[in-house]
Amino acid sequence: MPRRPQAADRRGTVPDLLFLLHDEVLRLEHASGLTTLAVTGRGPDEAAAAADLTARLAAWRERLTADPGRGHSGDRGSACADAGEPGAAGTACTDAPVDLSGLTTSCDEPAYRNCVDRCREHILQGDAFEICLTRQLSAATAVDPWELYTALRRLNPAPFAAFLRLDGVPGLGHVAVAGASPERFLRCTADGHLESRPIKGTRPRGATPAADAALRADLAAAAKDNAENTMIVDLVRSDLGRVARIGSVDVPELRVVESYATVHQLVSTVTARLKPGCDALDAVRACFPGGSMTGAPKLEAMAIIEELEPEPRGIYAGALGWLGWDGALDLSIVIRTFVCSEGRVSFGTGGAVTADSDAHAEYRESLDKARALVAALRAAAPRPGKDHA
Repeated sequence: MPRRPQAADRRGTVPDLLFLLHDEVLRLEHASGLTTLAVTGRGPDEAAAAADLTARLAAWRERLTADPGRGHSGDRGSACADAGEPGAAGTACTDAPVDLSGLTTSCDEPAYRNCVDRCREHILQGDAFEICLTRQLSAATAVDPWELYTALRRLNPAPFAAFLRLDGVPGLGHVAVAGASPERFLRCTADGHLESRPIKGTRPRGATPAADAALRADLAAAAKDNAENTMIVDLVRSDLGRVARIGSVDVPELRVVESYATVHQLVSTVTARLKPGCDALDAVRACFPGGSMTGAPKLEAMAIIEELEPEPRGIYAGALGWLGWDGALDLSIVIRTFVCSEGRVSFGTGGAVTADSDAHAEYRESLDKARALVAALRAAAPRPGKDHA
């Protein structure tokens, strides 16, 4: 896909691309209780790498034997709340207003609604079919990034939760990323199976089981949300088609309602098989950035986004995950995610604009998606007498 040049004043403080080599990985599978250690030996030759591997494994055995409960205490490893019932994760699932006091925004309600109207003008003029409009919210706070992450995991359990403390990376300063994304951007197995699970279409959770069921049914039947999702599915199919075997692109699940702690979401699954000569990074190159965070057509939507959004998105709306030695890869879309940097916390929120969009409803959707993050920020905020050293 052709690259659009980015103006210098549109660049954020975090690099556009960051790879970290993890030569020691401790994996805890909470469902089974199984812990797996993967260690990579390093050295100038095979013998030195083997010796390094042996020493690392011995050190880990000593650590795990000395403290067999390491990594299993409290809330540090898992999000156990059941997101299937309203309020199960401890977040009030109501249509009450989201309290944004203490937060600054790149785009307040009047400005955001104006941007929605301008998106609709572009769409009605034929410039695009769908545009994913977002805004940034931020706060000056001394919150500890790990406490923020655990609060978010508790309030908004999600399959792609992630925590990165990037202190020590040259040029970054003190930066941490704490997120609870529900969305898979791209998965590639070692044998070339591809999967993307775009999310488009949102409703808040209801305060009662009856209200919750009504909101879920409303999302499933909503023409606008179904159209949003279908347009992005078509975009993802086209992106994967660039690197897929002919005839292998498939949509095994289309517009399925999935329920999370604070929202219902409309999710589809697109699969394919890599064609000979292509690998996981070729697939990333074909699909990035994720279509659910741009709109369609992708380049035209991105140009409109750059015109309307007053601040760069940074990590938000990008991708986060891992790439294995065997060529396998699994990346999430960076949504429901905090960036903590030099005493400030920020996150993005927004939604897809189509020809049928209502500006007030789009603004409300941006609040619904921010609800869990605002609640986590309040829960983790420093309190008098609490030690955050």
